[in-house]
Amino acid sequence: MKTQTWNPQPYEEMVRVLESIAEKRQAQGAPRPDQLYYHLLARHHRRVLEAEARGQKRVAHAIMFPVEIFYAMDLVPYDLETGSSTFMVLLRNYEELFSAAKAYGLNPDICSVHRSVAGAFYRGWIPRPHAIVWSKQGCDNTAHIGQGIAELTGAPGFCVDRPYRHREREVAYYTQELEELVTFLEEATGNRMDWDRLRECLDFSGQMIRLQKEIYQLRKSRPSPAANRRAPMLQAMNWQYMGTPEGVEFCQAVRDELKERVDKGEGPAPQEKYRLASFFPAPIHAWKILDWMQREHGATIVADPFLSHWGDWEPDPRHPLESIARRTFAIPSCRSMPGPVQEAVLQDAARDSLEHQAQGAIYWANIGCPQGCGIMRAVKDAVVKGAGLPFFVINMDYGDPSFVSHEEIKERLEEFFEVLAERPG
Repeated sequence: MKTQTWNPQPYEEMVRVLESIAEKRQAQGAPRPDQLYYHLLARHHRRVLEAEARGQKRVAHAIMFPVEIFYAMDLVPYDLETGSSTFMVLLRNYEELFSAAKAYGLNPDICSVHRSVAGAFYRGWIPRPHAIVWSKQGCDNTAHIGQGIAELTGAPGFCVDRPYRHREREVAYYTQELEELVTFLEEATGNRMDWDRLRECLDFSGQMIRLQKEIYQLRKSRPSPAANRRAPMLQAMNWQYMGTPEGVEFCQAVRDELKERVDKGEGPAPQEKYRLASFFPAPIHAWKILDWMQREHGATIVADPFLSHWGDWEPDPRHPLESIARRTFAIPSCRSMPGPVQEAVLQDAARDSLEHQAQGAIYWANIGCPQGCGIMRAVKDAVVKGAGLPFFVINMDYGDPSFVSHEEIKERLEEFFEVLAERPG
């Protein structure tokens, strides 16, 4: 089965919406990170849309992929999951995308984000890629959706096999996989690897990660200086701008915002009442609820290890591909989900909750994510026993707002805030 027709009009509409939001944020004098976030998103998707006119090749890739490789080869990356999530949230074409995914043959129980990817390509609404690359380092669905999009588009595809554990043997294996990826991309696109540029990208990646580690430390302050949506914003920038000066610029803007607030003893909440640890991402369609939590209830997310806790890593320009392989094992989500849970996620869950002085924990249980829901009990035990926190589960669907309404999510959160209010201290 292949995409029969290509219609870029919906994608063009999405880009215009992003550009309009960016203009409005600037006109309203929004905080610098908010302005920059939408500006960079719009720029990213504008590049995807106009790649051929600029004489460039598009590479569609799965989530958490090392995009430094694409930038060093002068290829235009398109993140399948983040791009399609942005697409459906901004255009609110959920039902059209999910219906198209069903027609393609995907079960409704599958993660809604990956169904949106399939639906968008099935309809031909995403600009045609010149190559597809994917890996299983995000989740099982990630591995399968890459293969599916390659079949739909007819573009050459390549799967990078990401090892389960993080040991020297596995680093060497993954480095070899990346070497084969470079060879594949050179043959599929005609572009050659610029090794000097790759080393430059690695330096930018190092700057981004150091800034994000500083940001995570700043969030320990009382009151915490970060808006609740800053962490998912940083994650989106990592998946699209890692290894670029634009990515560094965004991280600097967030760090500077937080540092200024810490120096002034201020936070984004009118009054910080509840400090929360958060596990797994909140629904992409409900970021306004994150704002509501902070504004109306003084509930600030101070720790979220799955989004923000980087492992140890520094760039090594002498061995660029091996350095990228090592960085992949340090990504917050990658070091938690693909590998044994006791080696990262459970330790991070309890330690971060304590070090950031959280008073309660929220687990965003995405109904379509077997990996996330599968380790929920283990995370709960780690947080309750290791940090002594009340643990609250929010059942939701990351990409489909029809599963649980925003009002129902708010009601559940208000129940949790009542529990926190009754706790001593």
